[in-house]
Amino acid sequence: PERIIAIADIFEALTAADRPYKVAKPISEAVDILFRTAVKGNIDRDVFNLFLGSGVYKKYAQLYLDPAQIDSVDIKRYIQAASDLIGWNRFLLPVHLHAVVSEVIIDIRLNRL
Repeated sequence: PERIIAIADIFEALTAADRPYKVAKPISEAVDILFRTAVKGNIDRDVFNLFLGSGVYKKYAQLYLDPAQIDSVDIKRYIQAASDLIGWNRFLLPVHLHAVVSEVIIDIRLNRL
């Protein structure tokens, strides 16, 4: 769970508009920052892949972000890069994990964790 929470928390922090010390980033920029963080090994690549592959970032954006922050994300670019890094596509994770990631990111937004 902590690996999921780490990604959800970073994404929420990057896109949050209620932080007086920074401007909220569009989802494409937040995803790119998360990808670079995953490449460096600072967050779990499998969970990042699930975060993208499940589309939970889009669901979150539609629920909580300003429409101006919702831009397109070319996940194929990240899928290919992840495939190149690890030698095979790991986006095929168990379906039940998609629901877990979705619930965790929404719980973080609602401050339930």
